[in-house]
Order: sequence, then C-alpha cells, then structure tokens
Amino acid sequence: MARFNTVVDRPSPTVTNLAGGQAYQESTRLELVSLLLTSLVSDQFYRKADDTLTRLAELVKADPLFAAKTAIYARNEFGMRSISHATAGELGQYASGAPWKRKFYEAVVRRPDDITEILSYYRGRFGKKLPTAMKRGLADSFDKFDGYQIAKYKGEGRGLKLVDAVNLL
Repeated sequence: MARFNTVVDRPSPTVTNLAGGQAYQESTRLELVSLLLTSLVSDQFYRKADDTLTRLAELVKADPLFAAKTAIYARNEFGMRSISHATAGELGQYASGAPWKRKFYEAVVRRPDDITEILSYYRGRFGKKLPTAMKRGLADSFDKFDGYQIAKYKGEGRGLKLVDAVNLL
C-alpha cells in the first residue's frame, strides 16, 4: 500500500475531439502552441487547412502578445514557415500601437521570401492598407540579408515579387 503516492481522482474528459472521441479541454495557449508547432497549413485527416486558419485567427485574437512570441519560437527554433506567416499576418490587425509589433516582424523573418509570404497572406485575407508596424518591421528585416539572398529569393513568377515588397515597404 502506497503511503505517500496516493490515488488522485481525475476529472472525466469534457469535450469531443475532431475524431469523435472524448478528450480533455486544452487551454487556449496550449492549443495555440500545438497548432503552431504541428500544422503545415495543409489539409489533414480530420481538419481542412481553411479550418486551421480560422481557428488560428480566433486564438491569435485571444492573446496577441503570446501569439507573437510563439510564432517567433515556432519560426526560429522549429522552422515552421507557413503557419508563422499566417500568424504574422493575423497579428497585423491586433494590438495597434503596441511597442513590440515592429520588433516582432523583424524577428519572425529569417529569409527574404518570408516578407513576401507575410504580405501576401495579409493582403489576401484583409485586403486593406498595411499597418505601420508591419511595414516598418518588415522593412527593418531587409538589413539581415546580403545580395546573394536577395537575388535567390527575388520571387520571379510569383504574384508578389521581392521588388514589389520593397516598393510597398
């Protein structure tokens, strides 16, 4: 008989997951981290890519600062590209005037084509004027790249080329 390691009553599962089984409710932060570290923004067995992006938008709205920190971590430590681009695009409409936004956009960009992907997502989803913090942060990120990287990722044949991003920013 265990004296110190006693049995603990655990609550029963409270929600139904996408597979139809019983599951425990995740916190919004845990769900955001799981989404950012496991999603490639493609159709999955139980969820379509559009559903993933819809849920991402809801989670980003709930806690923009945490979403920004998580997106930087997912991009820089795990190399998650598309989902971090979508998160950066979603963050464009939240936390207006926040002092961290400009630095966020500079930190989330690792390659020149990250800039065009973020801009394409934002313009495709919202279709409105770019926020100033996004413009300045993405413009600041150009200083990281040398001529070789700029030439390699110039985006010929794409809807938004790197030269278009330079003109926008």
